[in-house]
Amino acid sequence: MKKTKVSSVTEGAEAAKAEVVELGMAGAVAAAEDKEEFGAEAGAADSMAVTSVEARTEAGAADSMVVTSVEAKAVAAEVDSMAVTALEAKAEAGAAADCTAAGGLLHAQEQAGRHNITFSGPAADFFEGALLGNGGLGVVVTTRPDAVMLHFGHNNVWDIRIAEHHAEEIMTFQEVFDRFATLPADLRQLTDNPWYREYCEMAGDNYSKPYPRPMPCGSLLLRYDRRRAEVLGHTVHIGDGRCTVDFLINGKPAVFELFVEAEQDRVWMSVTDTATGSQVPLFHEARLIPDPNTPQEFPPAQWDNDAAAGLLAFTQILPHMEFPASPYIPHERDKAFRLAFRLPGAEFTGSGSIARLDISGKSSGFLACAELREGPATEIATGGVRCGAGYKSRPGVGAKSGVVPQTGTGNGSGAEHGSEADAGAIADTGTVMCAQPGPSASAGMNAPTRAGYDHALAQTREAWREYWGHSFVALEDEFLEQIWYRNLYFLNCSVKAGITCPGLFANWSYGSIGAEWHGDYHMNYNTQQPFWVTFSSNHLEKHLPYSDMVDHVLPVSRKWARNYYGLPGAYFPHSAYPVAMNMMPYPVPHWGWEICETPWTVQSLWWHYLYSMDKEFLRSRAFMPMKEAVLFMTAYMKRPEAYGQPWEDGCYHIFPTVVPELYEITPGFARNSDCLIDLTLTKFIFRAFISACAVLGEDEAEGALLTEVQDILNHFPEYPAAESASGRVFVSVAGEDPDTVYNVPVPLTTVFPGEEHGLHSPPAEYQTAVNTYRNHLNEGGNELVFQPLAGARLGILDLERFKRQIRYCLLPNGTCTDKVLMSGGRYSDTDDFSFMARMGIWFENFALPTVINECLLQSYNGVLRFFPNWPEHDSAEFRTLRAVGGFLVSASIRAGEVQQIEVFSEAGAPLSFYIPWEQGAECTRSSGEMQTFAGMAADMQTSAGETVIVVKRGNTPSVSSESN
Repeated sequence: MKKTKVSSVTEGAEAAKAEVVELGMAGAVAAAEDKEEFGAEAGAADSMAVTSVEARTEAGAADSMVVTSVEAKAVAAEVDSMAVTALEAKAEAGAAADCTAAGGLLHAQEQAGRHNITFSGPAADFFEGALLGNGGLGVVVTTRPDAVMLHFGHNNVWDIRIAEHHAEEIMTFQEVFDRFATLPADLRQLTDNPWYREYCEMAGDNYSKPYPRPMPCGSLLLRYDRRRAEVLGHTVHIGDGRCTVDFLINGKPAVFELFVEAEQDRVWMSVTDTATGSQVPLFHEARLIPDPNTPQEFPPAQWDNDAAAGLLAFTQILPHMEFPASPYIPHERDKAFRLAFRLPGAEFTGSGSIARLDISGKSSGFLACAELREGPATEIATGGVRCGAGYKSRPGVGAKSGVVPQTGTGNGSGAEHGSEADAGAIADTGTVMCAQPGPSASAGMNAPTRAGYDHALAQTREAWREYWGHSFVALEDEFLEQIWYRNLYFLNCSVKAGITCPGLFANWSYGSIGAEWHGDYHMNYNTQQPFWVTFSSNHLEKHLPYSDMVDHVLPVSRKWARNYYGLPGAYFPHSAYPVAMNMMPYPVPHWGWEICETPWTVQSLWWHYLYSMDKEFLRSRAFMPMKEAVLFMTAYMKRPEAYGQPWEDGCYHIFPTVVPELYEITPGFARNSDCLIDLTLTKFIFRAFISACAVLGEDEAEGALLTEVQDILNHFPEYPAAESASGRVFVSVAGEDPDTVYNVPVPLTTVFPGEEHGLHSPPAEYQTAVNTYRNHLNEGGNELVFQPLAGARLGILDLERFKRQIRYCLLPNGTCTDKVLMSGGRYSDTDDFSFMARMGIWFENFALPTVINECLLQSYNGVLRFFPNWPEHDSAEFRTLRAVGGFLVSASIRAGEVQQIEVFSEAGAPLSFYIPWEQGAECTRSSGEMQTFAGMAADMQTSAGETVIVVKRGNTPSVSSESN
């Protein structure tokens, strides 16, 4: 990974005046009469928040900045909720001196810290609570007027039961297809036919069960006496992953700080006096609560509390059998999780599920730790190896993939247990294996200490600092900058290499929240979308869990292609789970026949190669799934029903198919051939496969398949189009009304994800794509990222409208939910337009930064284009966004003119870019060699590891980057 120091957007910052303003929970703390800084002790000061001064000088005001240090407490009484210090003090506090008060060098962690998420007053609702996580463990921190509640979840923890009945009753594809041909074409809908209605009910029976689903892991309640304590609000410090909850205790400000450890599934917490930084008591009771929706048929939670150690803990078995025996009989494939909380010195009351820790007599303050362990049931009770919930994830291949080699012995967090670095932390050290949890599970759990707390916090801060160092933006548009940083924060909380790929609602769940549609993998955009952001944002390591998911579903996809379709290759599922599957979870034809899901599932594997140029990843992770998809698609399109009579056009067709979220199977297959998204994604994966074979030298070995692919491309169907009030537009299928209300924005898919049309397109094709975008009607729910991304690719996205749409979907916790936009499609005027808001935390919308990235830099066609959808007079800067070709690109714009550009070449690929200046461009290599270019575009060969600086012809470049 190349990390680059980030310079400010404009020149002349030394003349700007830095203005110190309130940030974070300043408003909440200011409510306290003494207005003291709520930051903690030396060595744990707040993450700094500094922005590029120059980015706002066009508006006549320098950006505000916040700089923290070990001296924060000394100045807190003079400045509300902030700490200003010299660079030397920041070094003492352990923060890198990458920024100056005058707007010099700036680190993205501090820029992220400008966008902390604040909430005033109690946040009792799940969707008001603070979201924390480490990519595996997820925690929702809710604050009631009488207690703090922490709700635990984990990407590896699922109710792993699965219903796989009716296997003998499921007809083959050909049998169903032939049966459809006998049905009357004048039916209003196919389910009006009794046979098909009953068949759909039978085929959908397995999916109608409430399992599998993400399994909530219980809650920790910390009760306080509201006669002496009052919650003022909370702040999520996205720069370093902490949450601080502000209190008044007997009229004096105090802060409850907690964070999820970066490399271990632990939550550390402490309460300190705001003025002195000393630990103070707050809570008088602690208890663990198993999730209230734990299935009744599960074995009861096993409690292994330890009064002498101040330990509360329970283990929940997750049975493999769909109908577990009662009394419970262990099965070798059972999973389990164990939630533990330890507070040394607390008094113990009650037993089992009613056990509580009485903290009222503890005067030395509050310092505690909670830990979640998950894996095989035979190991969890005794401190064995941690393991994934459903499938074993594979570590990334090659340094360019962005993954540190796994050193742990399990496939959980990817980190070893019991290392020297964990001294003073809670850890299980038992070694005896047993089939059920028992009292030995508490043995060896160390008491949390201040040294352990500080060590974990320092490691966690460094992990977040490394994460934020991958890329950076500084935008004159404060709201867009906020959306960029906050959603990348949520992404890091919710996905991590070596951990099970998140489903619809990631790793935050409670009760029925997170259970809709099983919280599963939906392959008609939901599963793919959150990983779009990993490429341009330079977080390839975050894409690896998706690659693991593809590996996981590949066997059942091959089996389905062979047994159901009678074809080679793999047919990827409409829905899938991270548990062992022997048949398709949703074999109902009216959604299960969405052919686009097969090329769509493997598309991002090719993107991973394009953005990294990592041949080893292409060879070992991407090529086989891509080939399996291509095998299926070529065979499917060459079936007798898909070409020749009655088509009479010499083309191979995608028939039958289903338009995502629109028509199902229609009588007479009236809307079930050559869906636009099927065509554009199939063409994408065919071309990608051709290129992959060339890159890997597989042309000869794959010669027969390549011939089939090229034959289809030479006889490919026309894209469906229609005339609208906006002119010629693409539609989802031939004969469709151009004013159809869509759910998934299918008519825009030649722009994205098909990547056929965009600013590079010939005028006529570009105009059709623009017309399509402007004519598109979308009912909402699946468009918040998808539709604006197409607009950005076309250079016509209205950013002000985009921001209003985001605000419409924002929840109090800072995430965006899915909301309905209009009736007239599937929704009526009496429907609740917010009905999806309480289903869970929508993982897919963490891809919002992708839209912003595409406004700043595009490279999808292999040619860099700078600021293609950015307002002419708004300043902006980005650093080390990733581009096709394995390039890390940095650039800025001021007063409508692009400033200096820096391109770091990881792989030595050819560099092509559109020249953003009429005067031409001058390129200076690391060697000092200079090249001059004129015209519209420039092309040059690069060497691996070199930086190319590009400036307007006649300007002098300046180097501000350094490689690590």
